[in-house]
Order: sequence, then structure tokens, then C-alpha cells
Amino acid sequence: MASHECQIKVRVLSVCSIVDHRGPILVAGGRPKFAVALILEDRASIYEDKDSGVSFAFDSVVVFAIDSVVKLFMEKEIIGNQYVLRVRQEVINEQKRFFLDRA
Repeated sequence: MASHECQIKVRVLSVCSIVDHRGPILVAGGRPKFAVALILEDRASIYEDKDSGVSFAFDSVVVFAIDSVVKLFMEKEIIGNQYVLRVRQEVINEQKRFFLDRA
């Protein structure tokens, strides 16, 4: 099992049902129901995992599939709000899995 973790400062751009989302998405939950689009807002909080080739640079938009908006962000109205999230990627049985939680 390989692991990579860091904190990122983000602003929430949008949230929708996972069935309504079109485009690339990173799964960060066991039973994702929502797609949340985040923009990285801090030059110092860059996520980069050279082993897997996954990186999120300053000012980039990343979309995650999550289980629950309220569980992750601790509030229901999140659009436009800024958060510091801990993002962790683990490779378990040769599958990449992301995990998000509030820092």
C-alpha cells in the first residue's frame, strides 16, 4: 500500500448529483453521490504525487466524487466558501483511491 497526503486550500465552485456530472472526476468516497468542483487558491498548497502522475496546481479546478456534502464540509451551503482540506491518495491492490477530510 502506497500513500501520499497533503493539505490544500480550496474554494467550492459547484456541487451536483453525481449522475448529473459530465467529465473527469476523482473518486473520493466509498459510495459517492455528489460531484464537487474545487479551485485551488493557495500557491503553497499544491498536491503532487510523482509516482502516480496526479497533481493539482494553483488555480486549477479539480472535481471529486464524494459521499456526503455535509459530512465533508460540516455545513450544507458550501458554494463560494473556502476550506482547507486534507487530501490523501492511497494505492490499494493496485487501485488509486482518494480520501478527503477537513483539515
